Amino acid sequence: MTLGSSMNIAHRLTFGFGFAVLALIILSVVSIQGVIHLNDALSFIVEINAPETDIANKMVETAQEIRVQYRQTLLDEAPGAKAKSLERLQAAQDKFQKYEIELNRLFEKNAADTNAKERELSSQITSQYSLAFASIAKLLELDGKGKTAREETLRYLSENTSPAMSTLNKLLRELANEEEKLTNATASEVRKMADTLRTTVISLSLVTIVLLILFGWAITRSILNTLGSDPGE
Repeated sequence: MTLGSSMNIAHRLTFGFGFAVLALIILSVVSIQGVIHLNDALSFIVEINAPETDIANKMVETAQEIRVQYRQTLLDEAPGAKAKSLERLQAAQDKFQKYEIELNRLFEKNAADTNAKERELSSQITSQYSLAFASIAKLLELDGKGKTAREETLRYLSENTSPAMSTLNKLLRELANEEEKLTNATASEVRKMADTLRTTVISLSLVTIVLLILFGWAITRSILNTLGSDPGE
């Protein structure tokens, strides 16, 4: 006696319906888990890496603005023009410091997702911008002495301020590139996860459909045989 022949019609229908529900549950669980993984990866890009990348790029732009403004200050001879250049320079330096504080805050907040290279570059940038800003202050102090210190001012610019700012720019670009690299790597991972999820769901759906068809055919055949052999059951 087989399992099918030992069950009455109600049991067979219940078994078939139960299998269909179980198959849908398995398919739903797999889909939900896949969506959760995708959501985690997208959250990393949108909530963590994108803000860090944005600030790193703004710091690169602001550092360039600082270089332009202190050089313009040296070129300006009229007191009014020099004062305006100094104001723009100070505003750019304040903006840079604000971005640097915000970036460090994000790295602290997302410590679990911050890699060693990011931490190292952030530490180097903090140290280097302090040196660069001190060098700019010294440069402006020499410039304030007027034409008598012009040669010393230009020499200090060439030997100290420009190298300090070049090093800072290099570190900032490395950090910006690292953030973009992390974004691209995560985006690639998201695409692979989406492809895997799509393939898995389609495969499970096809298998489930085939099995449901087979079970339906087997149960229908069993019911027809039962009704045919014992109409009064």
